[in-house]
Amino acid sequence: LFLEDPLIVGEVTAHAESVEEIRKLLRKVRVVEARYGRRARSFLIVLTADSEVASALSRIARREGVKLVIGKIIK
Repeated sequence: LFLEDPLIVGEVTAHAESVEEIRKLLRKVRVVEARYGRRARSFLIVLTADSEVASALSRIARREGVKLVIGKIIK
């Protein structure tokens, strides 16, 4: 996902198997912020994730200011 005004960068995936999804998003956010010279709002939307991955994603999202939406956490 990308929107120029307001500056938004997002990633949407059906299933997150690891924290690589948020790392990928953060790389994109850094590139966009460098290009536009301003802070971007960032979103990660995940349909399903297992509980360990969901916890790790939540920790990273809080630390990095990413809005995280997880549809279903699988045990």
